[in-house]
Amino acid sequence: MGGEQPTDEELLDRYANGDAQAFEIFFRRHKGRVFHYALRKVGRGELASEISQDVFLKLHSKIHLYKTNQPALTWFFTIVHNACVDALRKKSAAVAVEDRLKKAQLLLHTQRLQSQDSSSLKQNLHYQD
Repeated sequence: MGGEQPTDEELLDRYANGDAQAFEIFFRRHKGRVFHYALRKVGRGELASEISQDVFLKLHSKIHLYKTNQPALTWFFTIVHNACVDALRKKSAAVAVEDRLKKAQLLLHTQRLQSQDSSSLKQNLHYQD
């Protein structure tokens, strides 16, 4: 193999067969690309960093699904893309829950104010009698 670098396909194939060093090389080669792709998709560095970590964990759990006849990066970036979509979906659901909570708090606060205003009005009317 001399000075030649292994292809991504070779690295994933070697990793699927238990070569941990192949994973390290693949990780070092693509961690920056994964982070920047995720950052473009989600727009927040902290979330992109979490996605990057999740992607390489998913790679570990899904490596048995990799077929050597398919392009490694196409297969891998499908995992990356799906992780971004999942993160955005979770973020969207969390925002929706937060919005509903804020609306409920506002409604409760408004009802309290209306109740206080009503009590105050009744007291003033009773006092004037």
